[in-house]
Amino acid sequence: MPPEAGIDVSVVVPAYRADATLGSCVESLLAQRFDGRFEIVVVASADTPGALPALPAHPALKVVGRTPRLPAAAARNVGVAAARGQLIAFTDADVVAPPDWLDRLTTAAEGTWCVAGSVANGTPESTWGTVEYLVEFFDLHPARVGPPLHGATCNLLLPRSLWNSHGPFREGMLGCEDTLLTTQLREAGLFRFAPEACVAHVNRRNRSAVLAHQRVKGATHAQLDVQLDAVTAAPMAVGIRRTLGRVAYLYRHLAEWAPSELGGALRLSPLVLAAFAAWGHGFIGESLRLRER
Repeated sequence: MPPEAGIDVSVVVPAYRADATLGSCVESLLAQRFDGRFEIVVVASADTPGALPALPAHPALKVVGRTPRLPAAAARNVGVAAARGQLIAFTDADVVAPPDWLDRLTTAAEGTWCVAGSVANGTPESTWGTVEYLVEFFDLHPARVGPPLHGATCNLLLPRSLWNSHGPFREGMLGCEDTLLTTQLREAGLFRFAPEACVAHVNRRNRSAVLAHQRVKGATHAQLDVQLDAVTAAPMAVGIRRTLGRVAYLYRHLAEWAPSELGGALRLSPLVLAAFAAWGHGFIGESLRLRER
């Protein structure tokens, strides 16, 4: 859908089996203190029509329902097609945004940049929730020094013109489509980081769920290598090296960016290592599968 005069920003939120968190996410988005006009486009998919979530009617809220389930990349593409804003923001159903989030993100964009905001731990009271945050979102810590190499769709904004030239999200991957898009924009000199535009990510708090998700994340990075023409002939060695590199990166930068959090992370190190090992397992397994193809 082409942009509509008067709609400054469209916030696109994919949702699947997100009943536990979607209400809080939408509530935080509707509470944005933003001088312009914005809309929220929730693309809710489900296995059956009866499983679609119920959201309260609001003039700024548009709900697009789909069955059967849409993968996240496809849901975001559907959301952009239904959006009317000049700027497109992305977040996830398991995110809570502070009232100034949209204002800070759009200010950093200056109408021309793709902007990644920072991500805080939304489950600091949970052991496994904190582990998931450390292994998956620490690179976007609000205290990080210097810009990241890519952004995440839980906190991302880009002008429609950049979406038209570099989008849509690549479908058919298990994930990392946001990494692929924002890496391309960074290489084109069109990407910046806004740590002041911070959201809280509500992480998984169950051991099995965290480890299973990290195996999937590892597999997505193997698929990403295919998109970046970086497939290796030695997936086992590369997977081990990358896994150990991720461990070293985390603890080295914790000491630099957030030293007050280092002690807690060290106490969690056996669980953190287990989560990174699950990531490596997923990466190696998918790399071997792709090489056989």
